[in-house]
Amino acid sequence: MDDRYISERIRALREEAGLSQQEIAAELNLCQSAYSRRETGDRTFSAGEVWAIARRTGTDIRKIFG
Repeated sequence: MDDRYISERIRALREEAGLSQQEIAAELNLCQSAYSRRETGDRTFSAGEVWAIARRTGTDIRKIFG
């Protein structure tokens, strides 16, 4: 499983939850552009960021990796 797959899953889950990049970025203490680079796969999400996104979107963490 590569980083781009995880980024695509996170983007899809965020959109399904009706959340903007700005809302998630604020949750992670990032600016929107830094968050966007993670979502496009230019940067990787940290484990803590993935957990926070799963929690914020109400998603089981396994859904991100599965």
